[in-house]
Amino acid sequence: MPIRRTHFATLTMVGWCAVMPFGQDARGADSAVPAPAAAAMALPDFQAGLWEYRRILVTSDSARPRFARLRRCADPSTDIRTKITRLKGRHCELSPLVFRDGGYVSSWTCPTPEGPLTYRHVLIVTDPSSYLAMSETRLGHRVIQLKLEARRLGECPGAGGNGPANPAGIALPPAQQ
Repeated sequence: MPIRRTHFATLTMVGWCAVMPFGQDARGADSAVPAPAAAAMALPDFQAGLWEYRRILVTSDSARPRFARLRRCADPSTDIRTKITRLKGRHCELSPLVFRDGGYVSSWTCPTPEGPLTYRHVLIVTDPSSYLAMSETRLGHRVIQLKLEARRLGECPGAGGNGPANPAGIALPPAQQ
């Protein structure tokens, strides 16, 4: 059963990367998020609280896109930094986050038993409470494309304004289109 374990580990990595919310930012001049001064930069800061994520996932082995919607208490800035630390621990090669053509762009390559997994992410920041993330993950001939719209809905229920109270999340039915 080592093939099953390898396959599961690879799918876990791909799935985990597919929900990682960061990449390129293209925003209007009146945005509340300050423009970066240099090409290489730090990640944008988002407000912690109750967030809604709407996801469209397209894979090369299926003609039908998959839609999902999730609400959960989160701190996207902390989540992003934690995930980057985990990638580095898995011996992934990360390119520096850069601000290019009005946006944040990131990419990395991770070794897997099935070959290198490559990932490119683009983050479009509207303000500290919403963003659009688009990514593409490649492993061999398999390609996964993801579009994730995220927006903060308010404070977490029962948190009293002190941050996430429900890190496991509140699942909702798939979004209708």
